[in-house]
Amino acid sequence: MRQVRDAQVDSLITLTNLAQVGRQALRSTLVRHVIFTSVSDYLPPVKKALFRVLREGPEGHRLPRPLAQGMHTLKDLLRGQYAPQAMRDPRADELAVIAYTGGTTLAPRGVMLSHRNLAANALQIRHWVPDLREGREVFLSVLPFTHSYGQTTALIVPVMMGATMVILPTFITGQVLRAIHRQRPTLFPGVPTMYTAINNFAGARRYGIRSIPVCISGAAPLPVEVQEAFEKLTRGRLVEGYGLTEAGPVTHANPLYGRREIGSIGLPVPSTEAMVVEISSAASDCRRGRSANWPCAVLR
Repeated sequence: MRQVRDAQVDSLITLTNLAQVGRQALRSTLVRHVIFTSVSDYLPPVKKALFRVLREGPEGHRLPRPLAQGMHTLKDLLRGQYAPQAMRDPRADELAVIAYTGGTTLAPRGVMLSHRNLAANALQIRHWVPDLREGREVFLSVLPFTHSYGQTTALIVPVMMGATMVILPTFITGQVLRAIHRQRPTLFPGVPTMYTAINNFAGARRYGIRSIPVCISGAAPLPVEVQEAFEKLTRGRLVEGYGLTEAGPVTHANPLYGRREIGSIGLPVPSTEAMVVEISSAASDCRRGRSANWPCAVLR
């Protein structure tokens, strides 16, 4: 509940099996509305019936009726039982997202990003891959959207491009490879552990992974041996980038084509300023609060 209180959340959207969390939020925070949705709402009839038998129940996905004041279901809202309010177009400088990041602190801190922040970074990433085709790409979106890297590269960029999104809730190697075989994604943003898992999966080539020409790795350093093995396996390009939540998040990436520095974070993405400093001097300036115009971080 700490983040709910810290961000002064007014409405909470969650799954039906987290009803207790919703009730607690209504009792102990500023939350006035809790909106529930269930996996069964999106299943075909036979699977929906099986889900209700196997998963719903007092401790499962079934909500107790009648709903308490302030509790709603997304299904009812979409059926038009609640009159929608008129909406206005937000200004570019208005707050769009509060993304929580641990950084160097024990408790995650909320990073305030505007609509301009998110749109600008999505455009920077989109133009880093110059031959992307509007409305024709297929993104493998298995990164969590709750992380700034996944939110931008696996959600905002494909939506902006009108791309198809293959959305998976968690990375399970066999399931991901079967999704690749069926859907033939053309772009796969991920993290090094994902590419390592595919490299080590027996018979990975049988799943048609050569359909993916572009992969972007972030969130952690990409080992050179992982990059080389993955490119040999897929015949595609796997490039490493760098970013931080405060920047929306991508700030650097290796070029997709031409010369690249293996083992480095690459070049600043378009319209990004970067400064090279001596490590001890930068750390000293950060401690003295003299880095007001630059992110107070030291890149090694």
